[in-house]
Amino acid sequence: MRASVFGKVLALTAALGATVPAAPTVLADDYDGGWRHCRDLHGRDRWRCEEARRDRWRERQEKQDKKDMKAGLAAGAIGLALGAIIIGAAQEAERKREVEAYRRNDRDARCLARYRSYDPRSGTFIGRDGRRYECR
Repeated sequence: MRASVFGKVLALTAALGATVPAAPTVLADDYDGGWRHCRDLHGRDRWRCEEARRDRWRERQEKQDKKDMKAGLAAGAIGLALGAIIIGAAQEAERKREVEAYRRNDRDARCLARYRSYDPRSGTFIGRDGRRYECR
């Protein structure tokens, strides 16, 4: 079977369309509001065009500044939270050490009064059978 000329042209067009990239809708030179067309204007029209371009630039800059400020505030808040967590954990560990030291000192005083063979370094005493026992 022979393919029609229209089918061949359609297939060729589709093949070319798939391989050739589409042209961008906005050229790189036109990014900033089309600065090139401002230089072609004269007088008040050129001034308005350039003023509008500067306004758009200021708006973008203010938007970026706000994003930067928000990022800085977020980083500060995260740092504050992490610092509070770390300091809280350190204080809790210190409090536990103090409580343990208090309990140990209390135990040492109690065990020293009760057993003559009490050793405060190991927390043990020697029983009547000659074996070491932990004082509680």
